[in-house]
Amino acid sequence: HTVEQRINFSLLAMCNLVYKVPGEWAEFGCYNGQSAMVFQKVLDRYKPGSKIMLFDSFTAKYALNDDIKQNLLSNFKKQGLAEPLLIEGNFFDTVPAQLADQFSLVHIDCGVGGDQVLHRKLVEHLLHHVYFRLSKGAVLLFMDYHDPISTFKGVPINPGVKAACDLFFKDKPEKVFTLYGNQYSHGYIIKM
Repeated sequence: HTVEQRINFSLLAMCNLVYKVPGEWAEFGCYNGQSAMVFQKVLDRYKPGSKIMLFDSFTAKYALNDDIKQNLLSNFKKQGLAEPLLIEGNFFDTVPAQLADQFSLVHIDCGVGGDQVLHRKLVEHLLHHVYFRLSKGAVLLFMDYHDPISTFKGVPINPGVKAACDLFFKDKPEKVFTLYGNQYSHGYIIKM
């Protein structure tokens, strides 16, 4: 993750707390916890006792010899952060079955390694089940949302994200804003 991404995540998380948006915080696709640790650090500092919910299969074809779940937990421990709430399994099995009733901050970062159609379907599935559980004022972040018109210096590494978001939000009051993340862009909405 880039410095710019971490700054964006921290600021959006802080705004979420300042405006006291009710609900849980969750991330879909956490790998070794780099983004999740930014969110948990904000929670530990300003909302002690709260834990981010991390949804993941904890498997990845590019990490053949790693215990992803153990690496994630070790990273949290090294940073002195509260242990997250882990929801393990395929997103199509865990969502919506294990979702909280209400969310105030959600980060969707579920790249599947090059399969654009599967990635788009996965993001659409998550949007369909998460969007209606977002509180008014909730932040919904999308990793790898690349808009060539408004993204400065970014690369379209996961085009399924933009395709899914653009289709889903076509008839919604929210519009996706693009955030500068250096070589990696992302987007977000604030729930109306």
